[in-house]
Amino acid sequence: MIVLPGHANGMRALTVPNKLLVLSDLLLEESNEDIYRFPAHFWFDWHLLKENNHGR
Repeated sequence: MIVLPGHANGMRALTVPNKLLVLSDLLLEESNEDIYRFPAHFWFDWHLLKENNHGR
């Protein structure tokens, strides 16, 4: 996936234990200047997903 400048992407592990691997073309030092955080439920209510999967 390519996330263009000015756009955002988010991900979340849905089950435990899971690991997410995120790759970037930025150096680690540069990535500190490219961190934007949004509330977890800003665009999506994660509780609905859990309810629709019957708690799985």
